[in-house]
Amino acid sequence: MISWRSSVCIHIVSCTLLISSFLFQSMSALDVPVFYRTPFFQGQPAASVDDWTIYLKAHYAQGSTRKAWNAHSKRGSLFSSHGFFDIGKLGLNQDNLTSLPLTNDWWGVGMPFADGPAIPVEFTGKFRLQEFDLTWRQNLFSGFFAQMSLPFKDLKLSDIGFINRGDLVVNGINVDDFLNNQLDPILGENGLAPVKTPFKKSSIDDLVITAGWEGQTETNVSFIDRLSGQLQAGILVPLAGKRDTGRVFALPVGHDQFLGALGRGNLEVGLWKYLRLGASVGAVIFFVEERFERVNTDLNQNGWILLEKTKVKKDQGTMWDFQLYGEVYRLLGGLSALAGFSYTTQERTILSVRDSQFLKEYIDAQLAAGATSSTPPFPRVISQNNIVNANKQLEMWEQFTLHFLVEYDARAHFDSSFAPKLSVAYDYSIYGRRAWLTDMWGGSLELQIQFDF
Repeated sequence: MISWRSSVCIHIVSCTLLISSFLFQSMSALDVPVFYRTPFFQGQPAASVDDWTIYLKAHYAQGSTRKAWNAHSKRGSLFSSHGFFDIGKLGLNQDNLTSLPLTNDWWGVGMPFADGPAIPVEFTGKFRLQEFDLTWRQNLFSGFFAQMSLPFKDLKLSDIGFINRGDLVVNGINVDDFLNNQLDPILGENGLAPVKTPFKKSSIDDLVITAGWEGQTETNVSFIDRLSGQLQAGILVPLAGKRDTGRVFALPVGHDQFLGALGRGNLEVGLWKYLRLGASVGAVIFFVEERFERVNTDLNQNGWILLEKTKVKKDQGTMWDFQLYGEVYRLLGGLSALAGFSYTTQERTILSVRDSQFLKEYIDAQLAAGATSSTPPFPRVISQNNIVNANKQLEMWEQFTLHFLVEYDARAHFDSSFAPKLSVAYDYSIYGRRAWLTDMWGGSLELQIQFDF
């Protein structure tokens, strides 16, 4: 639960950004996307490469949803982006199952769910996000620059519920009665809060630090009047912390405390003075880590509810994107309008078990019965890694997004070393897989300070 101190901090940051609008050309903050919202537009190079110019930018965005893109790119309920949960297989093959009496009463030998019946359950909920990003860019000399971006997020999951999508009675058990009265005690025995527990967290996000080079040139080649490009690379510093594994439905504020390396390239062409076309491509590579994670104990388990923990080497998939855009530039004084498209994806996460005792009883029992991967009856799965990687939550996700941006640049009218810019943006998800449909509304306030040395 969020503390009153965290709530006060978020409101102070919000007020600070609003006040900044009255104090404070274009600079794009490096967005590190997440599956639970649409990516932000980040295609444009900075407006100026003048030596020692400073850019200060404050960005705010918000969105909410009850929907997600599922594995077939159809709109579904929030927590079903990877398919329905199979509650009937929840406690299968757990290590030391006999030391967990409530769990053993359902999945132990001879118990009602010992055969892992199919009990598909759809979980629903509502998600809300507010995000504040503060970015500082320092131009150095000859086009070189350094940049730093620090986001703040306020996340909330509420109205969590479930719908039985299978039979009303399974192996003599009323499924609705089990979900309403037996599931939470089992979760508690395995170190998890009740399934409908709301989630709320406010925290700083991961810090992005980059350095790069940008070049701009004016041309007299037919209708092409300007060319600009930018390259930058840096690191993602994991300040936001890990996801709370004591809750079924919890989100990482950042990227689950993984250190990352990132890079981006931008190219823009100016046409007829008033039109700009551009493209950019970026990638984030996460470093591999060993940690304790909740994982599958059966090949057919699926969903957010996982009872068993073990030590794994976790390789978060690489994230990459590309963006295309067109901008009508200062057609009406300092007013510009932009429309863009982006494709964003994160590749599959891969787990490698680092505990020789994990699933040992299950694997030994299969081997004792003569099981191998090439002998019937099929399938014969005796690999720890095959089982833990079977959860569809580890599969890749993707978002196709339209970006709309309107901005006003006071520098078109006032020759001042302090150049304020105001923009309003909308990021709209048009297609995706295994990602949430959280369209984002937002705006930014930017100050450009130039020094004449």
